Amino acid sequence: MCRHVFLVILTAATFNMCACSNTRKALERYEFSEIIMGTEARIVLYSSTETDARIAARTALDRMISLDSVMSDYHHDSELMRLCRMPQAKPVAVSNDLFRVLKRAQYISIMTEGAFDITIGPLSHLWREAIRKGSKSPPEAIESARDRVGWKYVELDKQSQSVMLGLPSMQLDLGGIGKGFAVDEALTVLKSLGVPHCLVDLGGEIALGESPPGEDGWSVSLPSDFNRDHALFLKLANAAIATSGYTEQFVEIEGVQYSHIIDPATGLGLTNNILVSVIAPDATSADALASAISIAGPDRAELILQRFSHTSAALFVQSPSGIEQVFYSESFPLAAVSLLPPQRDPP
Repeated sequence: MCRHVFLVILTAATFNMCACSNTRKALERYEFSEIIMGTEARIVLYSSTETDARIAARTALDRMISLDSVMSDYHHDSELMRLCRMPQAKPVAVSNDLFRVLKRAQYISIMTEGAFDITIGPLSHLWREAIRKGSKSPPEAIESARDRVGWKYVELDKQSQSVMLGLPSMQLDLGGIGKGFAVDEALTVLKSLGVPHCLVDLGGEIALGESPPGEDGWSVSLPSDFNRDHALFLKLANAAIATSGYTEQFVEIEGVQYSHIIDPATGLGLTNNILVSVIAPDATSADALASAISIAGPDRAELILQRFSHTSAALFVQSPSGIEQVFYSESFPLAAVSLLPPQRDPP
């Protein structure tokens, strides 16, 4: 999802360590990165020793790797794909990890009235094929796929930790929530190892722990227009942020530009020019809500956000005439925002 949310202070590395500052507590800054889930995973943390930093980062990265084998819809043998191959209307016991992310997805589907829907797998697989071919799938194929979509047909039983899919040939797609869930789990690992001053970024899904020593937050910038002429600059701690929308990933088919985000109502990628940044207490929510609000649009955004505590969003919408409209939710921390030219990653 998010490709243009970044930390102003981050530098690139490939699992290399860098010590950047000392504090009264002799904490130093270390950064690590690795390719996970097909994208870059980055961890920034503060530790008193390089050895402790490497152990903590390695453990957190391994946690995200393990979740890829659970949630991926690209790996034929992932737990998610094995679940989808099970017979219809049969309860299937699943791991605690998969049950938790499905439970959270179900809750967000309810609260967004279906704008977020992990059962769009048949549509997303069809859309990937359309992108490869450079042409839309036939209407009858889209309609057939839509017949296998419906978040209400996923039944979860907490007592038996089981899942039952109520429609034939359902396919689940955790692409709109999985990276956020993995980021949250990695952050939990770091904190459990006594590393509270940390940040985890997986392809732009960012979870922030306690502020860097001596700072009042992690410095984060967000795009504030479609041309990237300006950015919103703010400081956050113990929060998460995600950005999604038309400009993040898109493809042109038959002269029309489509977003990578699929609208369950049409079975096609979105064509509305919208950019959504969500700040939430956890990356799982931020990830899912950024996609959901992109689909729901500004008219429904505030109502959705009011259902989630301590969650806010900024929306940038471009009209057919090219005029941009900006919407901030009532709870967006505008008082902590300044406007600046877009930052660039160092060479």
